[in-house]
Amino acid sequence: MLTNRAHLRYLVAAVIFWLAALAGAEEIWLGLFLGKDKLGYSYYNTTFRPGGSVPLKRVSKTVLQGKMLGQELSVLMDSETTFGDAGALAKQTFHMSSGGREMDVTAVFTAQTVEVETFESGTKKKKSLPIPPGQVVKDDPTADLIEGASTSSVCYVFDPQTISLVKTTITRKPDESIETAAGKVTAKVVMVDDPRAPTKMFLTTKGDLIKAEAPFGLEMRPVTKAEALDSTGDKADIADASTIPIDGDLEGWESAKRLVFSFDGPQ
Repeated sequence: MLTNRAHLRYLVAAVIFWLAALAGAEEIWLGLFLGKDKLGYSYYNTTFRPGGSVPLKRVSKTVLQGKMLGQELSVLMDSETTFGDAGALAKQTFHMSSGGREMDVTAVFTAQTVEVETFESGTKKKKSLPIPPGQVVKDDPTADLIEGASTSSVCYVFDPQTISLVKTTITRKPDESIETAAGKVTAKVVMVDDPRAPTKMFLTTKGDLIKAEAPFGLEMRPVTKAEALDSTGDKADIADASTIPIDGDLEGWESAKRLVFSFDGPQ
């Protein structure tokens, strides 16, 4: 069973992948929030090939600094992605640190497989992941939807934490009117049906991120570098954020022989 700490790391890592796909600018900073409290930030820097449209390399850093039942919680994730001549994935490296544990992952992408090497607690392992026939592992599967050429697509993404390929469906939804710091705007909506972390993205007409909403009330939105690095203010408590509130008192539960619970919420 995943602990809240591991679940959050797993969830954030999944969401970060989809946001990285939108990092078309050379540099972008994103704030990570749980409710009104800041949880951390993500930073992306992309280098492009001559002409400015095909990526060459992308580096990212994610820092989570919150609390778990009142105790300090810190999670760090660094990654580097290199691309082939046509922009296809060539290689990804990851370094993850949490609770005193560190893990390094290197993935090399070929037409048929993803060759993975991991290093954790002094142990090195290798694994070959076959890519399903007719499929490719993508870095930016949202592009066609953003440009309006398609309404739905299916792709596979590499998960460095479980060392597996995750099948994901991306669907273009009707535009929505949402409130932002600059006022009400009409946003393109893309729903990422990722089994690790279903994510709803709100984008400008150019495809730039306005905000992304994920489970546990996790929200990511563009911020300035100064805002991202600002460590003042209250820190989000993961346990509180993931608690399911009740709307009444349970009476007589001490003597009950059987309790039936019903959970209801947005799909």
